[in-house]
Amino acid sequence: MKKLKEKLLAWLKKRPPKIGPDTIKIIAEDFRKGGLGLMATGLVGLLQVVAKFTLGGAVVLFFVGFLFWAVAIVLHSIYERAQPKE
Repeated sequence: MKKLKEKLLAWLKKRPPKIGPDTIKIIAEDFRKGGLGLMATGLVGLLQVVAKFTLGGAVVLFFVGFLFWAVAIVLHSIYERAQPKE
């Protein structure tokens, strides 16, 4: 186990992870989709009477989903600014 840890640390030192514009775009898309899913789940929990969602839980889900969606918008704007002007 110790050898594996040493190898991993050596590899990370040689090759630091690169986050370029394409990676930011992919992350933004994933955050957007996840945020929309969380917001939809919060709305369903808020509107569905039979489910065992509490009002607070549904509101928290919706709010967290909105935060994910907002982060995706910011990341996408960073991606757009990183693109070369034509």
